[in-house]
Amino acid sequence: MNIDGLQTGLTIYAVIRDSANRVYNGTAFVTPYVVADLASYAIPLPETPAGSGNYACPFPLGSPAGNYRWTLFEKPGGNPAVGDPVVGRGSDYWDGTGLGIGPLVAAVHEMLSAYNELLNAGTVSGSSSTTTRFTAASGLSTASGFYTGRQVCFTSGQLQGLKTVATNYAGTTKTFTVSPPLPFAPANGDTFNII
Repeated sequence: MNIDGLQTGLTIYAVIRDSANRVYNGTAFVTPYVVADLASYAIPLPETPAGSGNYACPFPLGSPAGNYRWTLFEKPGGNPAVGDPVVGRGSDYWDGTGLGIGPLVAAVHEMLSAYNELLNAGTVSGSSSTTTRFTAASGLSTASGFYTGRQVCFTSGQLQGLKTVATNYAGTTKTFTVSPPLPFAPANGDTFNII
């Protein structure tokens, strides 16, 4: 998960809970929450890139599909402590491979994956990408809307293994608009498949 818009230079950690209110301790979701174990529940969020005010949390990848929520804390002292200031909260659906994809969209993804229909492959081009928009290199269709509604699955870079859906495709510029937002902006040269 990606958290942006915070002040730069903070030491941020997340406490992640599943729909059964179990807390993640770095290896598994456990219950009950024990205050003395707060340090094991505190998942560090590095500022990525440094000085950006953008903090990234590695979501527990082996987690089963379901709803998850998190609370973000600033750690002003050496160790996480009760009373650390809350700087954010959030929740989202995890489909087993990515955040932000609800059960209905996950079902559509599963159906598309079953067909194993690779429509095309592309490469991100340029440095103006955002978490909801990126431009592809040459080789893709010039017809606007051609990939709209298709799944975009990243095959390299920091987003490798993540997927989202193209909500718009501008063929003349080869620009994709995607939802749900990606946790990071795609980097120049990142590769992806369109299915």
